[in-house]
Amino acid sequence: MRLLRRTADAGAAVILITHDIAELIDSGAADTVSVMYASRMVESGQARDILAGGAKERYTRDLLAALPRNGLHMMPGVPPVLTDLPETYNYAARLSAAGAL
Repeated sequence: MRLLRRTADAGAAVILITHDIAELIDSGAADTVSVMYASRMVESGQARDILAGGAKERYTRDLLAALPRNGLHMMPGVPPVLTDLPETYNYAARLSAAGAL
Protein backbone atom coordinates (compact mmCIF):
# COMPACT_ATOMS: atom_id res chain seq x y z
CA MET A 1 0.00 0.00 0.00
CA ARG A 2 2.89 2.38 0.69
CA LEU A 3 4.23 1.73 -2.81
CA LEU A 4 0.82 2.49 -4.33
CA ARG A 5 0.60 5.71 -2.30
CA ARG A 6 4.09 6.80 -3.42
CA THR A 7 3.20 5.99 -7.03
CA ALA A 8 0.06 8.09 -6.80
CA ASP A 9 1.92 10.91 -5.04
CA ALA A 10 4.40 10.92 -7.94
CA GLY A 11 1.52 11.76 -10.29
CA ALA A 12 0.51 8.37 -11.62
CA ALA A 13 -3.11 7.31 -11.62
CA VAL A 14 -3.73 4.13 -9.63
CA ILE A 15 -6.92 2.09 -9.61
CA LEU A 16 -7.15 -0.42 -6.78
CA ILE A 17 -9.97 -2.92 -6.59
CA THR A 18 -10.31 -4.56 -3.18
CA HIS A 19 -12.72 -6.32 -0.87
CA ASP A 20 -10.72 -5.01 2.09
CA ILE A 21 -12.12 -1.55 2.75
CA ALA A 22 -10.41 -1.59 6.15
CA GLU A 23 -7.03 -1.62 4.39
CA LEU A 24 -8.02 1.54 2.49
CA ILE A 25 -8.92 3.21 5.75
CA ASP A 26 -5.75 2.11 7.54
CA SER A 27 -3.34 2.92 4.73
CA GLY A 28 -4.79 6.21 3.56
CA ALA A 29 -3.98 4.93 0.07
CA ALA A 30 -7.12 6.21 -1.59
CA ASP A 31 -8.12 9.77 -2.39
CA THR A 32 -11.39 8.69 -3.98
CA VAL A 33 -13.49 5.64 -3.11
CA SER A 34 -16.21 3.98 -5.15
CA VAL A 35 -18.37 1.39 -3.39
CA MET A 36 -20.03 -1.36 -5.38
CA TYR A 37 -22.94 -3.63 -4.53
CA ALA A 38 -23.83 -6.60 -6.73
CA SER A 39 -21.49 -5.41 -9.51
CA ARG A 40 -22.94 -1.88 -9.60
CA MET A 41 -21.37 1.32 -8.28
CA VAL A 42 -23.64 2.73 -5.58
CA GLU A 43 -21.53 5.54 -4.18
CA SER A 44 -18.39 7.46 -5.04
CA GLY A 45 -16.65 10.33 -3.33
CA GLN A 46 -13.67 11.55 -1.37
CA ALA A 47 -12.27 8.70 0.72
CA ARG A 48 -11.87 10.86 3.82
CA ASP A 49 -15.56 11.85 3.66
CA ILE A 50 -17.03 8.41 2.95
CA LEU A 51 -14.76 6.47 5.28
CA ALA A 52 -15.16 8.98 8.13
CA GLY A 53 -18.93 8.56 8.36
CA GLY A 54 -20.09 10.68 5.44
CA ALA A 55 -21.51 7.81 3.40
CA LYS A 56 -24.84 8.65 1.80
CA GLU A 57 -25.90 5.14 0.79
CA ARG A 58 -27.30 2.68 3.32
CA TYR A 59 -25.19 -0.14 1.86
CA THR A 60 -21.95 1.83 2.37
CA ARG A 61 -22.93 2.64 5.96
CA ASP A 62 -23.78 -1.03 6.63
CA LEU A 63 -20.52 -2.15 5.02
CA LEU A 64 -18.46 0.17 7.23
CA ALA A 65 -20.42 -0.86 10.33
CA ALA A 66 -19.62 -4.52 9.55
CA LEU A 67 -15.87 -3.97 9.93
CA PRO A 68 -14.42 -5.98 12.83
CA ARG A 69 -13.18 -2.80 14.53
CA ASN A 70 -16.79 -1.61 14.70
CA GLY A 71 -18.07 -4.60 16.63
CA LEU A 72 -18.82 -7.10 13.85
CA HIS A 73 -22.34 -5.96 13.07
CA MET A 74 -23.96 -8.33 10.63
CA MET A 75 -25.29 -6.91 7.41
CA PRO A 76 -29.02 -7.55 7.11
CA GLY A 77 -30.56 -9.93 4.62
CA VAL A 78 -29.00 -12.30 2.13
CA PRO A 79 -26.72 -11.25 -0.74
CA PRO A 80 -28.30 -11.44 -4.20
CA VAL A 81 -27.66 -14.31 -6.57
CA LEU A 82 -25.05 -12.84 -8.90
CA THR A 83 -26.29 -14.82 -11.88
CA ASP A 84 -29.80 -13.37 -11.46
CA LEU A 85 -29.30 -9.70 -10.60
CA PRO A 86 -32.17 -7.20 -10.67
CA GLU A 87 -32.09 -4.48 -13.32
CA THR A 88 -31.40 -1.74 -10.78
CA TYR A 89 -29.52 -1.28 -7.51
CA ASN A 90 -31.54 -3.38 -5.15
CA TYR A 91 -30.04 -3.24 -1.66
CA ALA A 92 -33.43 -1.96 -0.51
CA ALA A 93 -34.98 -5.30 -1.51
CA ARG A 94 -32.38 -7.09 0.64
CA LEU A 95 -33.21 -4.82 3.58
CA SER A 96 -36.94 -5.22 3.06
CA ALA A 97 -36.67 -9.02 2.94
CA ALA A 98 -34.72 -8.93 6.22
CA GLY A 99 -37.23 -6.56 7.85
CA ALA A 100 -34.46 -3.98 8.21
CA LEU A 101 -36.09 -1.03 6.41
